[in-house]
Amino acid sequence: MNDAHEQELRREAFLSWADDELQNLDRLQVANNEASLLTRYKKTILFGILETLAKAFDTSPSSWTRFENLVEAQGVWEDATRISVVHLARALDLHLSQSESQSKGFDDLRTYLKEDFAWAFETALCSAEESTIKNDPDYGSIESRWPGCTRSNKLKANKKLLALSEFKHSNLLYTYRSCMVHEAREQTCSMNEKENDCDPVYLVVSNPFNKEDEFHLVYPVVFLEQLARSCIDMLRENESFQQRNLHSNFKFGPYIIQELN
Repeated sequence: MNDAHEQELRREAFLSWADDELQNLDRLQVANNEASLLTRYKKTILFGILETLAKAFDTSPSSWTRFENLVEAQGVWEDATRISVVHLARALDLHLSQSESQSKGFDDLRTYLKEDFAWAFETALCSAEESTIKNDPDYGSIESRWPGCTRSNKLKANKKLLALSEFKHSNLLYTYRSCMVHEAREQTCSMNEKENDCDPVYLVVSNPFNKEDEFHLVYPVVFLEQLARSCIDMLRENESFQQRNLHSNFKFGPYIIQELN
């Protein structure tokens, strides 16, 4: 068996592993069939599958970059680079409230959003049709209105500086994933998630502490399953992936410090 054929078999075995992991989700059970717990477990596993696919697909040292590149290039997710208008609206409000001298033209961007996406600033104005992320603005429409250089001119939200790219859904999905994987919790509330929800959506949830309604962005289980399936199918057809030696991305051996193997 020549080396090229061996690598081809390894790549197919890798993708078959991902196929099996997706199928195993259907057999996952929890005590008392608690829906919220089952949802959290499934999402945690799905993010693990996506991160493994990302590591096989992209050689960047940054797991964040690998993840974004995978879902944007292989996920067949047309909304991946849309800007979350709810997050951007909140950031603009925080930025402009801290110091007028910091606005740097962001007040004009806020005016545009208030005119075209008024619902993002007030939950009472949000209809069911508007709550899907498919109604979020595309990256270009916000970039063209972003004052100055999008790389150097950032929004200051409390103590954090936010670049435009951080409001992309592909980026937010990774942050969402971080809470699931590292903290065993969801950053947002998905208790109202329905089994057939296929698209990410903004849920309007009442805050029990201040009794005010607020937006919660949720990426449903079905959506994550479809995203993982799309990535697997696309990688099977991806020419650069077909040339990849998976051993260069994954280290095997007895030492936890991978560089020792």
